[in-house]
Amino acid sequence: MSELRYYWGQLQAVFVTVKHGFSFAVAAVRWATRQARQVTHDSTVARGDAAFRLRELQGMSLKCEIHLFQAGIATLTSLANLPLSKLCAPSTSVPTNKQELRGLTALPKASLFDWVDQAVLICALSSLEVAESNREQLLRLRLYALRAIGVRTATDFIDAATDKQRMFRAVAANQDVVTGELAGEGRGSRTALTAFNSETQLAGLERALINDQDWKCNLDVIRDWLATQQG
Repeated sequence: MSELRYYWGQLQAVFVTVKHGFSFAVAAVRWATRQARQVTHDSTVARGDAAFRLRELQGMSLKCEIHLFQAGIATLTSLANLPLSKLCAPSTSVPTNKQELRGLTALPKASLFDWVDQAVLICALSSLEVAESNREQLLRLRLYALRAIGVRTATDFIDAATDKQRMFRAVAANQDVVTGELAGEGRGSRTALTAFNSETQLAGLERALINDQDWKCNLDVIRDWLATQQG
């Protein structure tokens, strides 16, 4: 089965490289090889990365995932910790590695910032303490429950968290629908799991987002950039 996955990955890589040049083709083949050999629950993989892959971010495509891989970003953790402040700085401050720069500049800034914003939320969710036996299922349930009420990103969550009582009620109201959707996708079952048991858990997620300095810096950059776009 793993050999079949390997060759399917290689075929995907060849398909998307036809129009993008040799360096992209090399990155695509390396990406496909990594995907085929990846062990989803390897103990060396960060918790959020174990449950989700980059392709599951909203708006992500195979081509864009390979561009990120070209830039040395292969996991949600590396994406969430991408130093956006350097990308917004003068060109002399941008990493000089040509392969990395090529991968990042090939992506629309709006999309890149949105994916970082989404990745930060997922990584923050995965940092919350839960029982190991239910970790992946509960992480998905929480993320999908937040998406169901319009909270897609870390900045969305921080904005909505000003009224945690309202957010908690909205999530609870969508619990059965989200659980059913996950069960229908084969990513969960109708169990007694609850996305969030109290407003205290929402507050814990907010603290996780605010207290991590790398995430906070990225979210500040994203907010500043969004403000310039709205102006």
